[in-house]
Amino acid sequence: MKDSVKVNTLFNIDRFEALLVDHPNQPFVKSVMQGLRNGFWPFNEGDWKNEQNDLSDNFATLPQDLTAIRSFHDKELQADRWSSPLPISALLPGMKFSPMFVVWQHDKP
Repeated sequence: MKDSVKVNTLFNIDRFEALLVDHPNQPFVKSVMQGLRNGFWPFNEGDWKNEQNDLSDNFATLPQDLTAIRSFHDKELQADRWSSPLPISALLPGMKFSPMFVVWQHDKP
């Protein structure tokens, strides 16, 4: 069993959790409660070492998938909804980026 970090807060986490018992997004509530009790990243000493060298390529391999991803990327950057890309050297230990993929429905990405 993993040692957990003792987190000091100014409020009662158990009471806060009880107030959120009927919150519609229980996985989110459980995640926040876990973070309040055990610490949030980057202070959490989770299982980062296991995944640190786990690199995933993009799922998109077909030219039309890559074109759709680039088009979506360009549109989001132009609308100022995405930040500029970070060099992989700027990622902190344990940080990962999500692979991109395309789901096609009715000939639209």
